[in-house]
Amino acid sequence: MPEFGQPGYTPEQFAAAKATVDPSSPIGTGPSPEDLDAKMAGLSATETDVNALLAQMQEQMAAMAEQIRTMKSGQLPAGEHPLIGAAAAARDLIAQHFEFHRKGPELTRLADDNLDAARNGVESGDVGALRTVNSKLERALLRWHPGPGDHHYFTQALAHVQVHIPDAADTVTEAKKTNAPAVGSSQPPARVLQGSVTG
Repeated sequence: MPEFGQPGYTPEQFAAAKATVDPSSPIGTGPSPEDLDAKMAGLSATETDVNALLAQMQEQMAAMAEQIRTMKSGQLPAGEHPLIGAAAAARDLIAQHFEFHRKGPELTRLADDNLDAARNGVESGDVGALRTVNSKLERALLRWHPGPGDHHYFTQALAHVQVHIPDAADTVTEAKKTNAPAVGSSQPPARVLQGSVTG
């Protein structure tokens, strides 16, 4: 065994390693600088087309200005409203978690109703029915809570129902035109007496 600080190779091993080295090939050298310059000449631009660069920058600035105008105009971005997306995600998570549960069909139907109410709320601007159905769905989920443990589908579904859907419902502000007739009354408004409870 070699002593501390001494190489652990025998003279025979050194001789065998020396025999495998070709003394004619230089060790640790790369390509010459001339070879590198020749290879790099075709890869990098040596001159910049300033006019093309300015045209590209102006094009990007015009696109950004259009985006800013669109955002300031108050237009909603194209695509699905976040309320519909949150209700659809909750429905899918509930269906996944309760797939083999005896209450699965009932809860999935309630989640379907919630999704329909979300679509109707976004279309009409009135999310009152959605809030009612969503609170029923929340109570049903809490009633069938699986208990402690890692139930990520259930946890995410409950978060959508308790937080994401109500938050998205708060963003529905103005009604879109519908074909439904206006609801009114020929009678004068009811008089509310002080101390009475109206519901």
